[in-house]
Amino acid sequence: MPTLVTLIVLGVVAVLGYGVYRQFSDSGNGQQQISSEGAGEALPDPSSMEPTVHDLDLNDIVSFLGTDYMVEGEVKYNQEGYTWKEYMLVDGEDIRWLCVEQDDQLEVSFWEQIKDLQVMPPVEENLEYEGTMYRMFERGQARAEQRGETGRKQKHKVKFWEFEGNDGEYLAVEKWGSEIEVSKGRDIEPDMLDILPGDGI
Repeated sequence: MPTLVTLIVLGVVAVLGYGVYRQFSDSGNGQQQISSEGAGEALPDPSSMEPTVHDLDLNDIVSFLGTDYMVEGEVKYNQEGYTWKEYMLVDGEDIRWLCVEQDDQLEVSFWEQIKDLQVMPPVEENLEYEGTMYRMFERGQARAEQRGETGRKQKHKVKFWEFEGNDGEYLAVEKWGSEIEVSKGRDIEPDMLDILPGDGI
């Protein structure tokens, strides 16, 4: 016949065992609940995500310094595997170019074509424009793929020369077939741009 002490010990063991069982049971239910809740979350719809400078599309809106531009064209350059993009931005008669380049870090620059500087090959190492001397730091040739309206007659190869001035601005000379374009630009921070999605047409 069990003694009083034995009954007390058995009671304590039973209480402790039940507590351990409840703890593990509650923990398992919590994991199941978390797993169930996680499984019920819907993944974001890629089509609803706002564009960035990495993936601008035709008819997207780019706002810069209070002016809203529409993306009307895109040129993708490929220089022996190294690629970058330029987007033609249009606001009425105002046409600008947004260059997006991913090297060691993201580089974004804003350009406008200039008509009052005539450059003819062979392109010199130094160019002067509006009292500033620009020095060539890069030259080369790239293949070009175009979408939309770019005004570049759909040439597939382009030669380019790039210059930097002591004021932090740049000049770029591009030769499309027999035509030469000269542009002036400067680096900007990506967060200076506000981008809204267009209809993608």
